[in-house]
Amino acid sequence: MKSEYNSLEDLLKRHTLESLTYDQIRFMYGTGRDNSIYTVGRDNRRHLQTFRYRKGVQTPIGDISESVWYELAIKLVYKSQDGWLLDDLEEFYKMHGAQRYIATYTEIIKEREAVKSAIYSAVQKHYDQMDWWGYLPFNWRYRPKELEGKRFPLIVYPYCGHVEQVSFVRDHRCACPKCKTVSEPYIDREAPFDEAMLPAEYRKSLENSESQSR
Repeated sequence: MKSEYNSLEDLLKRHTLESLTYDQIRFMYGTGRDNSIYTVGRDNRRHLQTFRYRKGVQTPIGDISESVWYELAIKLVYKSQDGWLLDDLEEFYKMHGAQRYIATYTEIIKEREAVKSAIYSAVQKHYDQMDWWGYLPFNWRYRPKELEGKRFPLIVYPYCGHVEQVSFVRDHRCACPKCKTVSEPYIDREAPFDEAMLPAEYRKSLENSESQSR
């Protein structure tokens, strides 16, 4: 029987907060189920009376209601003494609302979703994964020692020759951030991290953040 949790109390009856780990509540995929209430009219057709839809998160320990998952994740983050990391991720998502390397087209992360995105990234440990779109800019700003001694690809956009440094390369066509022409960038070489080779949007947002804090 698959475990399903719709309240934090139910979940903590089977798993203690002290024993839970990030891996146990890792976000595997989202779930959904229509729990709406219907009535049958004289025409023998179903009519919607009350709309209810359960959104959940499938994890290794079971299907957890989405709101419960976020509540549990926050508790686990602070239990693990990673509260500072959560704050940094939230600030990062507010500064960088575009996931540039997930797909060809930019996906906008609305500011009101920054907290959820930060919680999700903290649990998934994105900051340690080189295939995360924010690996270089996040660690450059908040965990610079993570980049020491490592080499990263320098990619070239063939149409205008624009060069930037990334932590991983996807094999697909994408728009050049400088001239906006769609092409398939190629790897020129690998080199030590150089902040000057980061996409301009990351450097600009950092400069704006520093000037506001003064």
